[in-house]
Amino acid sequence: MKIRVLFLYGGDSVELEISIISALQAMDGLDTERYEAIPCYISKQGDMYGGEHLRKLAHYRDLDALLQRVTRVHIERRRGQPVLVRDEARRFSRVIPFDIVFPILHGVNGEDGSAAGFCRMLHLPFCESDVLCGAIGQDKAMQKRLLQQAGLPICPHAVVKKQEGSGGWRRTLSALRMPVILKPSLLGSSIGIEKCEDLDACLQALPHIFAYGDEAIAETCVPNMREFNCAILHTPYGYRVSAVEEVTRGKDILDYEDKYMGGDGKGIISTKRVWLKEEPLVHQVQQLTMRFGKMLGVRGVARVDFLYDPQQEQLYVNEINTIPGSLSCYLWAWEGVEFPQLLDLIIRDGLEAYRERRRRLSSYDTNVLQQYFDCETIETHGTSLDAQTLALIRLAQQRRGVIIFTDPDHPGEYIRRRVNEAVPGCKNAFIEKDKAKTPKKVGVEHASRADLEEALKHCYIHAEQPHAHIGMDQMLDLGLQGKADSAQRRAFLGTYYHLGRPNAKTLLRRLNMLGVQADEVKKVLSEGGFS
Repeated sequence: MKIRVLFLYGGDSVELEISIISALQAMDGLDTERYEAIPCYISKQGDMYGGEHLRKLAHYRDLDALLQRVTRVHIERRRGQPVLVRDEARRFSRVIPFDIVFPILHGVNGEDGSAAGFCRMLHLPFCESDVLCGAIGQDKAMQKRLLQQAGLPICPHAVVKKQEGSGGWRRTLSALRMPVILKPSLLGSSIGIEKCEDLDACLQALPHIFAYGDEAIAETCVPNMREFNCAILHTPYGYRVSAVEEVTRGKDILDYEDKYMGGDGKGIISTKRVWLKEEPLVHQVQQLTMRFGKMLGVRGVARVDFLYDPQQEQLYVNEINTIPGSLSCYLWAWEGVEFPQLLDLIIRDGLEAYRERRRRLSSYDTNVLQQYFDCETIETHGTSLDAQTLALIRLAQQRRGVIIFTDPDHPGEYIRRRVNEAVPGCKNAFIEKDKAKTPKKVGVEHASRADLEEALKHCYIHAEQPHAHIGMDQMLDLGLQGKADSAQRRAFLGTYYHLGRPNAKTLLRRLNMLGVQADEVKKVLSEGGFS
């Protein structure tokens, strides 16, 4: 079964167009054998839309016409399953289930932690840095403060506040050497950026920059500046950094037009690239990228931008982008990580992050199992067993293999049956109730290490269509049902075959899974003292 990925993009940011381009690139780049892309466009008014017409970039040239051809939708949970619901004027609206959200909402009300917060509130898995990391990544002024406190190198700069007025602006900027680069504190993609040669030019430019927010960053221009980009990726296996790109431009500032409108509309993916090959400098860039990314707790992919002063041989950390344009796929291609693989790693990291969040609320049994064994656990958190949990189990089964080890009670048996049905090929382990209980509770966490090890030695794989070696008539003939001691007989067989303490129906199914013949069962019962 494919993992269904809901792409959330658009929004009311001035970086709307970039969001559309990046999202469509990602949807087209998915491995269609493993994933299914579901588009969900957010209009500037905050309305959500779904439909296949959203998949074509050309349709966005006339947004009004496009929105007439698609359907209003909203996100909700039904029986624990996240779904996209079509808001149609009919009694039963179409429901589209999905497994994880992939937010590609550049700028404010998205990248700034808003999208992560939205997903958090609805308990949705998502492919993105968490709320705090996104908020800091969007706020350049806050980034500067954190970088300074952490001892990472940054350009001489000043934070200019709108509320201070022209007199305050003049005092703040007077401390900097001209010329300076002015840019909004809360925007990316080089929107609103200005180069100012003197103080008067700064004072003229600031009112325009403050149209994007209440704070601006002023940075002293680096003579003969070189600019580098490096991406960081958090995977289920840890952090890794990309190749280092040296940004080329014909202007003093690489602006929005250069980044996104070049290359016959293909934007930054098609831009000609120069890869930094000066080994000491490459190493320094990658090292600082790793430090900054780890410090913020980046998840998925982020890009860190650098400035370099060749005269002073000084490297400066400029800023981080927690949802970079085109997901910085071009930086990873140089390392041999193609776009489908990059998307796969990001999605898997999102599912793993969701599992980690769920595990923080996990019960004691997880801690016990991880204390005794070198294993990872997936908590179901009760019998609801939502689609995200099944998606995690399915992925774990594909990658590493899964042992289903549930509590020896009715809810545990229900969970086991659901998982076996949804994820074929899992191994099953059982422990007897009297070995996994206290006077008040039943659970695998109460079993001894020796009993847990014994249970794990006797795993079997659930077959989708077991061979019926034993039928219900034979169950009666063997005294496993309908006799005064049937419960004792079933308990004996459960212990003998390490199947727990199942009822008659469950025992029948498990014996057939093992391929046990009726004659064998009769012999085992006889040896156990049952006539």
